[in-house]
Amino acid sequence: MTDYFKSTYILSFVLFLLMGASALTPSDTGSLKSVEPAVIMGDIRLTRNAADSLKLINLAIRVFGWRQGESVSQESLTSALISLNDTRRFKEIRVDSTQHTRKKTIDLFLTPHTYIKKIKIQGEYPLFESDIRNAMSIYRGASYDKESFKEQKDNIKRLYVNEGFYNAAINITSYLDTVDGYWVISVVIKKGPYFRLASFEISGGDAFSASRIKWNCQSWRLSLLPGMAGRFKENELRQDIQTILTLYRKKKLFHSALFFPEAEIKYQINYDTLNREAHALIKINEGFKYVINIQGCKKLKKCRSLTKNSPMYSNGNRNNLGVVEMVEQIRDIYIRNGFAQVKVLHNDTIITSHPAEKRILFTISEGQATRVEALQITGNVFYSNKQILDWFATKPGKSPYVPEILDEDLYYLQTMYRNEGFERVALTKEVSLSPSYDTALVHVHIIEGIRRLMGDVSIISENGVPLKKLKKSLTLKQGKPFVSGLVKTQANILSAVAAEEGYPHVKIQNDLAFNADSSEVGVVYRVQPGENVQMGAYYFSGNFTTNEQYLSKIVRLSEGDPFSMRKVVEGQKRLQQRDIFKSAVIRPVGLREKGEEAHLFIDLLEKPQYYIEASGGYQSDNGVFINSRAGNRNLFGKNKHAWLDGGINRLGYQWFNDGLNFLDYRVEANVLEPELFRTGIAALFNIYHEDRQEFNKDYALQTFGASIGLNRRLCRYILTGLEFRYEWRDVDGDTNNAAGDFLDPRNALVTSPKIIFDGRDSFIQPKNGTYVSFFSDFSQGMDNDIDDFNRYILEAKYFLTPVKPITLAFRSKAAFVHSRTSGGVVSPDNAFYLGGTNSVRGYSENLMERNAEGRAVSKDRLLSFTTELRFYAGFGFEICTFYDWGQLSETFADKPFSDGRSAAGGGLRYFTPIGPIGLLYGLKLAKRSGEDPGQFHFSIGYTF
Repeated sequence: MTDYFKSTYILSFVLFLLMGASALTPSDTGSLKSVEPAVIMGDIRLTRNAADSLKLINLAIRVFGWRQGESVSQESLTSALISLNDTRRFKEIRVDSTQHTRKKTIDLFLTPHTYIKKIKIQGEYPLFESDIRNAMSIYRGASYDKESFKEQKDNIKRLYVNEGFYNAAINITSYLDTVDGYWVISVVIKKGPYFRLASFEISGGDAFSASRIKWNCQSWRLSLLPGMAGRFKENELRQDIQTILTLYRKKKLFHSALFFPEAEIKYQINYDTLNREAHALIKINEGFKYVINIQGCKKLKKCRSLTKNSPMYSNGNRNNLGVVEMVEQIRDIYIRNGFAQVKVLHNDTIITSHPAEKRILFTISEGQATRVEALQITGNVFYSNKQILDWFATKPGKSPYVPEILDEDLYYLQTMYRNEGFERVALTKEVSLSPSYDTALVHVHIIEGIRRLMGDVSIISENGVPLKKLKKSLTLKQGKPFVSGLVKTQANILSAVAAEEGYPHVKIQNDLAFNADSSEVGVVYRVQPGENVQMGAYYFSGNFTTNEQYLSKIVRLSEGDPFSMRKVVEGQKRLQQRDIFKSAVIRPVGLREKGEEAHLFIDLLEKPQYYIEASGGYQSDNGVFINSRAGNRNLFGKNKHAWLDGGINRLGYQWFNDGLNFLDYRVEANVLEPELFRTGIAALFNIYHEDRQEFNKDYALQTFGASIGLNRRLCRYILTGLEFRYEWRDVDGDTNNAAGDFLDPRNALVTSPKIIFDGRDSFIQPKNGTYVSFFSDFSQGMDNDIDDFNRYILEAKYFLTPVKPITLAFRSKAAFVHSRTSGGVVSPDNAFYLGGTNSVRGYSENLMERNAEGRAVSKDRLLSFTTELRFYAGFGFEICTFYDWGQLSETFADKPFSDGRSAAGGGLRYFTPIGPIGLLYGLKLAKRSGEDPGQFHFSIGYTF
């Protein structure tokens, strides 16, 4: 039971005793009546000291609402105690009373909650800290309760048992930080041993080989992995049972469906604790092998496809329910196409074989399709026949007669009439079928009745709610159609307006006044505003890191303003949108008790402030790489994100060629302001230093720079940005195509606007959608004219999945750089290269175009196109084939599309939790002398 509900029960009991004591107090001697003594407010005290004792006392006084010496009614006291309990800031609320002759004094003794400041977790590997925290019911900012430790241990142990660690030991300890009065909890996990799957036996299955079944089972595949990664988990085996069951239900053969919908699969596990081995036995009862055929579907041939889409494929055929579902599915299709007399029969034949075969034959007696020969509409005056026929899905002369569709048409027509004030419209239908049931004559008769219009709309309001604002919100207008539903909607609107003015308990009553012939209806709204409620004080909890002043600016609610639940919800939503919080809840206290103020208690759950990340691997375009990041996602407690990045590339390449002194590296420092001046603009401040030599380029580039980037998301799909960058460059190398003082240190200022449209359904594994980006750089050299250029890059990607296992992916890119100098020469580090994992595969990195010495050549214009077919083969593997084309030139008009180079190939990708890893081979389609025929490419994630 939570502390909140414990306090509620204790408080109710105390109130009961208090009221009982008052009732049982004896009267003065000789009195015939008992005189209830007055209740006087005494002291409010804390039963123990806390770091924020003064704040808690002030909170209690403010919420309780009564001061020392004031007289308190029994009803007010009850209401005040309930509000105090609703704050959830006190573990116990005790009421003590002192009886005097004609009065009773009460004192409040409050035991404040103590809170958890930090939860330290050790030994969680191979799980993540987040997995452990999600398994626990306590969290940073929750009230401290040592009695809950047993529950936490059980939850964590259950998690590890499900992960294969059958004897995990969990130890939870805590200590009180005497500086701030908060608790620190330490969770130490000793995973203990785990079982490995030593045998995986299958009995009773003949339709599929044992190896086929095993490869469908993740528990068996993982057992092939070494060490802890191959531990046995019973949960995975249970999921595998469902996979095997689906395999039996989905088997198809030619035009008829051949499968086992009655299959039952059970499993048994024997654990050998001495050797830490698990032995699994899968018992398969295949049942009948089914062959489904349909006959009689001559006029509606699409029912034949049901043999490939039978509901038995997903639901099986336990107790013959799958057959019944299929009969209903066939009937529904026929009826929706006008075959009202259709009959569907089924019979089965059992053929003794191994395994036994059950042949189910569905026989369809289609009957005659009924079409609407004529549709007659009478009685209508307000709407013409043409208007009504346009609305109807039932069409004369060409549409099938379907009673359900005709009923839907009549319901829609009735709604249209009522929206125009015909509250009592009545519709009747008569259908005459021909003797052969091939045609239907439909007659719809309309009795429109009286059309009612709105009369005068008035508002009578008691003192409080501004009448002008209420009248301004009126949507009902005199002379418009009278719709009873809109009258209720208008009452809700008035209620919302009154609530915005600080009257959340408002009641709206509407009275209708009909004229003599009921053709006009007037409405009088009577507003009873109830108690006026103002915004009270803020009280935050859980914000160990976040600044309260910053939080107040985000909530945007001011003490003393009229209470508005809409503004409270909006403030809560703004808090929840901040990336520093896992959750944020605002609770108004005092509203339920109809007090004059509603105090806001804001409970926050912060994400961890500091983090460290590291990654490494190999990619064809980067070689062996190592990256790391350390950051603070809530700098100064104001939702500012600061982090340091560092990375090393080409580790293996440089190790074997040039030694470790010439590694590519990049270090940078970033500060992100996600809401600059509340404009919706995110500002990123960046300082970086980089030293790199890309593969096959004949120069190394060292850069130092600083930038300010401004980004704003216009809508869900469109992101715009503008970056201002200063950059210092120093080029080291021996190049024959250098422009001017290319090898001298240079300084430049760059302005880079961008716009991105991203309509993909997934960033990691896109299946459908479009992505379009446009980037540009406007560079100005500070001490040279080499960096005086404009650069433009346009890229588009498109993804389409026509059928589930196949995805088509397309990418096109166009780019050019224009020098603003008289010579018009662009330096190599500002121009474009092609070839490699991320552009035209089949070529080494940057080597699609090379000079006589075999070095990479850059040019001012780039065009490229890629198409890729991705086929998901199951078990986490994807097969892909691709065609890449690219062209580098000095101008787009210089033989466009005629002298480009292309490659084709394919490969295999495997999906991991962080995305796919792939190995692909590209084959040059027009190999030049001295070139290799193709190139392997290894990548982490999709290249596009």
